[in-house]
Amino acid sequence: MYFTGYIAAILALILIALSLNVSRMRIKHKVSYGDGGVKPLTVAIRVHGNSLEQSLLFLFLLFFVEQAGQMSMAYWLGIGFVVVRLFYIWALLGKQHRVRQISHAVTLVIQLVAAITILLQTSS
Repeated sequence: MYFTGYIAAILALILIALSLNVSRMRIKHKVSYGDGGVKPLTVAIRVHGNSLEQSLLFLFLLFFVEQAGQMSMAYWLGIGFVVVRLFYIWALLGKQHRVRQISHAVTLVIQLVAAITILLQTSS
């Protein structure tokens, strides 16, 4: 099995937990559609949405890094991405603005490194 599959499974578990959190918040605040103007629900929806957006892009990148034969790079990028996303989720839910900014920046750096790795391997 490709390493990307393991990272995909871990990210899927995180996304499922975040989705369940949104459902829990909807039940708690009796909101079926949208966020109902409830700030904690808005935050939960954005944490889930942002995590999904970033994870999908990263999984594509990770797969192609792995296909380029960069297994060690794929390993460290994958582990790093999961750890950084967990910090991001914690920071956003816990209102830790500085940690959120840093973890988002590191997320982008990891994606950038993956993209550059793919381009360098493809061109050689």
